[in-house]
Amino acid sequence: MKTLLLFLVGIVSIVSFAQDGSLDTSFGNNGTVQTDIDGDSDYAIAIAQQADEKLLVAGRFTIQGQAFPSIARYNVNGTLDTSFGNAGVAIFGASGYEDEYYDIVLSQNDGKIIAGGPVNLNSNYQYVVNRFLPDGSIDTSFGNNGEIIVFPENIYKGDVTLLDDDSFIAVGRIFDSGISKVALKKYTSNGMLDTSFGNNGIVITDVGNESNSALKVALAQDDTIVVLANSQDNGVSSQVLLRYLPNGVLDTAFGNNGIVTIVNDPDFTSSNIALYNDGKIAVHSSFLDWQFDIMNNLIFRYLPDGSFDASFGNNGYINPNRNNFIISGIEVQENQRLLVFGELTDFFEGGGPFFINRYHLGGHLDTGFNFTINSSEYFVSSMLIQQDGKIVCLASTAWYNGQEDIIIERRVNDPLSSPEFQNKRTTIYPNPSNGIFTIEREFPETSEYQITDIIGKIIASGELTEKQSKLNLSSVQSGVYFLKTSSSVFRLLKN
Repeated sequence: MKTLLLFLVGIVSIVSFAQDGSLDTSFGNNGTVQTDIDGDSDYAIAIAQQADEKLLVAGRFTIQGQAFPSIARYNVNGTLDTSFGNAGVAIFGASGYEDEYYDIVLSQNDGKIIAGGPVNLNSNYQYVVNRFLPDGSIDTSFGNNGEIIVFPENIYKGDVTLLDDDSFIAVGRIFDSGISKVALKKYTSNGMLDTSFGNNGIVITDVGNESNSALKVALAQDDTIVVLANSQDNGVSSQVLLRYLPNGVLDTAFGNNGIVTIVNDPDFTSSNIALYNDGKIAVHSSFLDWQFDIMNNLIFRYLPDGSFDASFGNNGYINPNRNNFIISGIEVQENQRLLVFGELTDFFEGGGPFFINRYHLGGHLDTGFNFTINSSEYFVSSMLIQQDGKIVCLASTAWYNGQEDIIIERRVNDPLSSPEFQNKRTTIYPNPSNGIFTIEREFPETSEYQITDIIGKIIASGELTEKQSKLNLSSVQSGVYFLKTSSSVFRLLKN
């Protein structure tokens, strides 16, 4: 990752960045990898990156005529890592399971791999998690010979997130007296329920009185847990955000005792969330108008207290303004810009090329993100922001073009780039100052900042306006301080 440091003792800084979004020609064949595992159908669904920068791709691959929940591992350059599993592919086959696949793959700190997904056992869908050793073999010390049945009854969708200590939280639903309820389970790194979380490792939350199920989970910077869930109460369906403290208790500082009902057009369904460093929550909702083949997308944001963020985008909303944009996910970059990812679909047969929009912190389109659109026909599934900021796109080839193959594209992306700010001026005066610094900018939107001392201790933080801001350091000792934004660092001299 490149970090541009601009130290100002004087007045003016000129900032210049390169464009992002083009294919990374060092990866695969000019930026694209296509993999046929064994001459049959291979569906790629989830992707993760290991600490050594290798890529894990999970889904359902067909080997010798039989489909398995599977993981393929790729080297940094896009070639299959043949030291993993059998010629680069690891599978999990359990007797009696049908229709199983992985929709989650995660890399633990020790190199072990968590993969999860739904399985059909005797017409009952369960959500299971498996663990593999770094070489691709099943970790038989985990759960029951490498498997944990996390949610055992009638569940088609779950989600899992890793914590820093390699423990993990799974979300889904549990039935109680015939009513499904939002459920969270926390497991230690060895696959045992963490009894310090909730009630012996389990949290069950009533939202609606008829049907509830968690869809997505994300971990905030302060280790609070954010969950997107469906709910039905007295025949009325809705969607909610729930925030839990690290011990599994609902966070009463969020919304109404820890719960926010997503206010939306009833035709829209929320399917993706992404968290900002300061606790804001972006939500993606969509509605497909089948009559006119129009996909309607909205992205909106909630503040850390659960209130609607009306300052985001246009009156609180982003509308990507592409009628055929099927959004698969949203992610927040290190510099707090939002990536919106999916495909430009063909409504007749389905499938289309990858597409990504990038938005600034305030929700305005980043016009410097130069995403090049290919004419390929893919069924897009997932996206990954690599450790170096590059974007990896995952899909499968379209069924109507033959047996499905795995598709991976990698795009150039500098998380600290700011193309449309090119040749924009930042003026700081007086500098040195007795305490009041005036910051004049020619940028199109606000940006977050931190002021640190020479050892990195944060002295102040906040948001710079588009044009002029004043920073008051009157109360701090004389010396050198640093004003840090997402794209630059300025030196401040306090008399």
